[in-house]
Amino acid sequence: MSTTISIRTKAREKEIIKLYADFYGQSVSDFVRSAVMEKIEGLMDLADLEDYENRLRQSKTQYSTSEEVLDRLGIE
Repeated sequence: MSTTISIRTKAREKEIIKLYADFYGQSVSDFVRSAVMEKIEGLMDLADLEDYENRLRQSKTQYSTSEEVLDRLGIE
């Protein structure tokens, strides 16, 4: 089921969003949805990177060669 989200923009921002949506052959709704989801994915990637860096600083990260990984998985 679809739901509606409303956002407030300045007139110029609305024009710019509409121009980009038209350029990419999308509705404003599809364009904004895609842009928001890409932003969220980027933030999630950043959170994963920060988590990795924290584990690295705390010496909680282990490196393995591809051969070691295959061996652990029992794959020849």
